[in-house]
Amino acid sequence: MTEIMDLEYSEGHYIFLPEWNNAEPKLFGQLNKEIIYQRGNLVEQWIITFEDPDKDEQGFINIRFSPKFWNEIIEFEVLLNPINVDDFQGKDVTVNWQFYNGFDPKGRFWTDSNAMGMIKRHIQKVKLGYAPLDKSPLPNYKTISANFFPVDSALVMRDQSG
Repeated sequence: MTEIMDLEYSEGHYIFLPEWNNAEPKLFGQLNKEIIYQRGNLVEQWIITFEDPDKDEQGFINIRFSPKFWNEIIEFEVLLNPINVDDFQGKDVTVNWQFYNGFDPKGRFWTDSNAMGMIKRHIQKVKLGYAPLDKSPLPNYKTISANFFPVDSALVMRDQSG
């Protein structure tokens, strides 16, 4: 439970409440600079590994592209080893993307709604109107949770820079 302005809220699937006094993301592991590239007749694939041998954490990002079948689609699949909870602390795992080469969706994208359709989303600029509880500068727990979107199976965005 997180206490916010004398009210208690429970975190859940659609309520994301990072620690208000320490809301910045933590790295899962370090990028392994050896990226595996595989090319078949139909699909190209890159495998990127993140590892932290001290914590026995490992994650993989598989990036797939098939110009023959998915001319405008790049598929990202994120796989993680089990997350250690021996410290009895709850953990939220998020994937944070950064785009290069001028790709700019202008803050618009769509996420799936558990197979019920795609929902249009916007990156929000949150104006609080009052100082954050911990008196720290932005970003804080409100701005981070306002831009957290659960994704069950798909996220779609298009380049709007052109």
